[in-house]
Amino acid sequence: MEYKVNKGDVYILKGPGKVGVKRGRIEAVGKSVKSGEEVLIPLGKSIPLEVKEKSILSIEVKKPGEIRRIKERTIPSSWDNLISHIVKEKARTILVLGEVDTGKSFFATYLANKLLEKGVKPAVLDGDPGQSDIGIPGTLGLAALKKQVVFLTEARVSAIYFVGSHSPGLHFLPTIVGIKRLAEAGLKEANTIIINTTGWVQSDGGRALKRAKIEILSPEIIVLLQRTDELEHLIKSYPPKKIVRINVSKKASFTSEGERKKLRELPSIRYFKGARKIRLPLERIATDRCYFGTG
Repeated sequence: MEYKVNKGDVYILKGPGKVGVKRGRIEAVGKSVKSGEEVLIPLGKSIPLEVKEKSILSIEVKKPGEIRRIKERTIPSSWDNLISHIVKEKARTILVLGEVDTGKSFFATYLANKLLEKGVKPAVLDGDPGQSDIGIPGTLGLAALKKQVVFLTEARVSAIYFVGSHSPGLHFLPTIVGIKRLAEAGLKEANTIIINTTGWVQSDGGRALKRAKIEILSPEIIVLLQRTDELEHLIKSYPPKKIVRINVSKKASFTSEGERKKLRELPSIRYFKGARKIRLPLERIATDRCYFGTG
């Protein structure tokens, strides 16, 4: 279906769907989408489309997706203020904390896109092995962005670290080691690294893991994406000047378990596309974190 839209219009598109720009320019998650380009929105994802100039769009939406116009942009000015602060202070390490379904991946993508726009080379570290947008499930992933993306699944993978589980619950040490090593690798390729984390922020385990990440990374900025004050217990002993509090958008969408399963499958399908079977003799294979093959 063809839509004629005006500068300043804002739409929410819930996938699965596709938007093509026939004429004009829109912005999707901070990425500038120009004439002749298109955006694919998978099932389980929902994004705002901001019209930057009078445009003609081709929009296809499949059930249960939908598109609707809203009165104002979903991205608050506090996000853009933070980007200006990062650029001004030349902050290198940004740690993003938030519960499940608070929009952490969306936020990290927007930050990276806008930093690129301002001439800063960003990297994004996905620290969630269960719902990884970079790499494959069961790993931590790093992407040094060379161009803007709508979803981090589109970014070229720079490095991955194998955790071996969808949950860090029984894999604290590999998770912390992986986060540290990928952060160091990212800062060699980029000016600023944005570290996305799991939504596990409560209970003894969640608290311990997040506090360990803060201590080992020493981020210049810790972003709290929270609905009220659910993350305050994590940062009580850290300097207030390091903390940036951002309210969760009312438009943040809930992702069902079925949708999460499909979203987990997408990175694996992309990563292993074109893969082939190889045979290696056992004596040429080194093992780690297990008894097998270690004597």
